[in-house]
Amino acid sequence: QALDLVIRLIIEPGDRVLVDDPCNSNLVQLLRLRGAQVVGITRRSDGPDIEQVTQVLAAGTVKAFFINSRLHNPTGTSLSPHNAFQLLQLAYAHDMNIVEDDVYGDFCSAPDHRLVTLDGLRKVIYISSFSKSLSANLRVGYIAAPPDLIARLADLKLLTSVSVPSFCERFISAILLDGSYDRHLLAVRRNLQTAQAVAQASFKRWGWELFHPVKEGMFIWVRHPRLASLEALVNAAFERDILLAPGVLFSADAAGAVAAHQRGAPGRGQGTGAAGAPRRAARQRAVTVLTKDNALSVVIHFQSLLA
Repeated sequence: QALDLVIRLIIEPGDRVLVDDPCNSNLVQLLRLRGAQVVGITRRSDGPDIEQVTQVLAAGTVKAFFINSRLHNPTGTSLSPHNAFQLLQLAYAHDMNIVEDDVYGDFCSAPDHRLVTLDGLRKVIYISSFSKSLSANLRVGYIAAPPDLIARLADLKLLTSVSVPSFCERFISAILLDGSYDRHLLAVRRNLQTAQAVAQASFKRWGWELFHPVKEGMFIWVRHPRLASLEALVNAAFERDILLAPGVLFSADAAGAVAAHQRGAPGRGQGTGAAGAPRRAARQRAVTVLTKDNALSVVIHFQSLLA
């Protein structure tokens, strides 16, 4: 909802807008519905490709860059301090807004490299949520932005959705005040760190290469050097009752990515490969696999790790 509100308020039809590539498929769809020209910026291990951003800005006005700063979906990477500094300098020089989507940031125990912290709400609009860290049923999130923009966003929210159920807001307030949320995050981070380590070791054992050895969060981005095409893998997944979605959903340039939901047990040593997990493990863990060319992103769904 926050992304939708920001897009409605600051993006006009025809505006050029930057996104990470690969990126959240829903974001691309929202921007295109608004009539924006979406430009994908290659995501590297330390953040967006700054040289590519510079080239795109030199070619014309860019209204905004929508970005996951920490534990990016789907590569799992976070911005380095140097990358964040360079991106902000470009934003100031070219009057480009940055919409920082930090919904996975609470899973990050590393030092704070959020863009909004470095920027002080000059060019950054900050978005976060509790639906990832607590439950998808708690549809409570928040936006930090300059006061004049917040006032307009509040008006737009009242026009489109009136309010969030007060019970959800009061519940979030209570667990923030009494420390329950902080204790919950510590447990979830430990579980995800363990799952990451075991899942990455398993993928390496099966011959997959890591895009970047992330230590926490929900995402792993991997490729297999001997898979020039994923057609066989897609077919094998289908034989194991894994449904695949069109790759156009996950890339701004529609570069043929695929998404699948796989039932398996990452971090438990079960399964026979990226798409060959035995069905007996189906109820134990949930894994999402996003593929682009011959790369996959494995999403460790933390809901099954909360106990």
